[in-house]
Amino acid sequence: MLPALLVALLTACGGGGDAGSETADNGGFDTTASVDQSTTVASNGKVPFAGTTPSQSGGARSAGTDTGSNDPNEPAASDAVSGSGSDSASAPVGSLSCTAKDAPGPIKTRMVSSSAPVTVPSDYMGLHRSLHTPAWMPGAYGEIPAPTYPYGIVRNLRVEVDGQEERGFWSNIEVSPGVYDWSYMDKWAAANAGHPIMWMIYGTPSFYQKYPGEAARWPSWKGIGSPPTNDGHAALKRFAQAVKARYGDQIAAFEVWNEPTLPWTGGANSFDDRWSPAWGSANGQYHAPFFSGSASDLANIAYTLNTAGLGVPVLGAAFADLWSAGSTTVERFLNAPITLPGGYGTGKDHIQGLSTHFYDYSFDPEKLIEQTDGY
Repeated sequence: MLPALLVALLTACGGGGDAGSETADNGGFDTTASVDQSTTVASNGKVPFAGTTPSQSGGARSAGTDTGSNDPNEPAASDAVSGSGSDSASAPVGSLSCTAKDAPGPIKTRMVSSSAPVTVPSDYMGLHRSLHTPAWMPGAYGEIPAPTYPYGIVRNLRVEVDGQEERGFWSNIEVSPGVYDWSYMDKWAAANAGHPIMWMIYGTPSFYQKYPGEAARWPSWKGIGSPPTNDGHAALKRFAQAVKARYGDQIAAFEVWNEPTLPWTGGANSFDDRWSPAWGSANGQYHAPFFSGSASDLANIAYTLNTAGLGVPVLGAAFADLWSAGSTTVERFLNAPITLPGGYGTGKDHIQGLSTHFYDYSFDPEKLIEQTDGY
């Protein structure tokens, strides 16, 4: 039995704030969910889903808009959590005790209800945190003040340090095979001391790319949306182990990639087609997806992390697309067979939680619950 879903609490316990902006990824909620690994995915793609950790970008409690979604036709979205907090009861330090509101409509997954209030943990609210303004922006290299409001988990996206962008990408740390430059991430981790890190695996180094040199969301870094080669998977395992060894208990979880969307033309049972430049052109889609591999390529990354002995949960895979054709991505990742030599199982066998990004630019917290219905 899975614990009740915490997303419904956002309508009862949210806090407002000013919106920021970002240009390459989510400002949306990054929610993690416990997956019962004995459960098979239903034919409609729904899976049991529970527990959340919203992750926000920018310097306010409502994060802001994103111009980098894979689907140019997706509905406008909001990253804000708003509410007066009038439903909150007195709470112990480091938590909020809330009375849950009933969902506004039918929800296929089990939610908390008004008869089952829960306590929201202190690390429920998270963010992407940059330390310095990127070199190409006005005010380059300027220090970005630390948040003055409470926050919990941090995620290693939008890691701008000393004017350099995305220092949390694998490709910006493993600068040559087996050689790691930790200098930027050491500063970032120290600046976030006391905050658990959800370490996202993203950005395959050029020397490990299965599909090298293809267009990427960050144009200067060709091929970073590619999954690793088989040899690259061995390197990924060593890299993840090195991350955990270096930052220890500050690492709360590893996350499989960022906002992958799988091509939908092959149907729900297609596990080996991928969003290549040719596929994007043929189907009128953006030529540079966040992930250029197949469902099995994505599941293989989960397998590599899950079998690395990291001692923390593996989450997959920061999904953002649940609309129309893109709605098959989650189901196919969970059911995709592992294709690495000696590998076993499917994607769902190698994650301990789903991580998802919610978008609703109408700034209506009820939309978060409606979107949850898609999972």
